[in-house]
Amino acid sequence: MLKRKIQEKLDCNIQTAKANDIKSELYLKYVIENIDKVDINNLLPWNLKIKENYYDN
Repeated sequence: MLKRKIQEKLDCNIQTAKANDIKSELYLKYVIENIDKVDINNLLPWNLKIKENYYDN
């Protein structure tokens, strides 16, 4: 059950990243590498720093 919830949240986050024109693979790698180092609000796909660094133009 926990695994399914985590997977659903990750999928939602990836879909949100795509909707915000974020390079989802690079973004997800960044999130995984920094999940325990950075405030969670700085990892959300609509965060301005995320958009600046991972925008897919």
